[in-house]
Amino acid sequence: MITTIIPVYNTEKWLPRCLDSVLNQTYRDIEVIIVDDGSTDSSSKICEEYAKKDSRIRIIRQENQGALKARLNALSIAQGEWISFVDSDDWIEPDMYESLLNISGESSQILWGEVYLERKNGQREITNFDVRNDSAYITKQILLGKIDGWMCNKLIKRDLFFSKSVDMSDAHMMYEDMLWTIEMLSEGPNVTYLSKPFYHYNLTNELAATATSSDAVLCRAKHNISLIYEFFKKNEQFEKFKNEFSVLAMRYKISEAKMSSLNNARKVFPFAHKKLSNFPFKSKFTQSLYWLYFNTGMIGSALFTLKRTLK
Repeated sequence: MITTIIPVYNTEKWLPRCLDSVLNQTYRDIEVIIVDDGSTDSSSKICEEYAKKDSRIRIIRQENQGALKARLNALSIAQGEWISFVDSDDWIEPDMYESLLNISGESSQILWGEVYLERKNGQREITNFDVRNDSAYITKQILLGKIDGWMCNKLIKRDLFFSKSVDMSDAHMMYEDMLWTIEMLSEGPNVTYLSKPFYHYNLTNELAATATSSDAVLCRAKHNISLIYEFFKKNEQFEKFKNEFSVLAMRYKISEAKMSSLNNARKVFPFAHKKLSNFPFKSKFTQSLYWLYFNTGMIGSALFTLKRTLK
């Protein structure tokens, strides 16, 4: 059985499409746990109406605590062998569960598919990640930003959420999926990949937590990025992933410099800005400019300001 966990908060506009896509799966042996995260629109009523029509639905309610807490609360009562997360403004293809289960072997623990990125004006992009059955490789690609650490495009064995390396008790919102995925990958799970998109990620919802600027999102992700750093240190894996983590750290530090101050940005993960290759830019000129900005005080700041002025 698959347990589908759907946190719901004020998504009345998209919720019916989401629920229909889950309940109409060609694979029928599912339970659906809806977590009403203190909705103030008609979302609660919509959930109740669907629950009356389909006995596979269970609804739990909580005061508004965010999607992560909603997921954790639902996990504690989930009965399925496999876990699926679906956000209530997104939707999935009708054959997602059946197709992913068809590629699973006896030892499979993570079944991984691709994603439709649904943008405004009907524009759509399909992800094409280089996923391999190699936990260290995937972790490095996630840190480099070449693979997204989303939970939504996967079926994950329930037992993996309760393994010794996984602890989300101190996690916050923003980049929590990355933290969760990296912790699970440290267990060395068997990853089975299907190069086909199933999950529709709705990027048109302006109320979503990730709808703000990428710099603002990264600044809010500081806590969970720090937890990733602490996780690597605690498990004596930091040297193994130091180069890739430093790239993630620089993405945060650059956003912090833009949104707050260079002085604040320099203080966090200070090892990261010492190495030119850690700066996540394709242009060597831009890479060098940012390196000067972080490492040479007034000279770098003056050059950086001049470049922004000339744009």
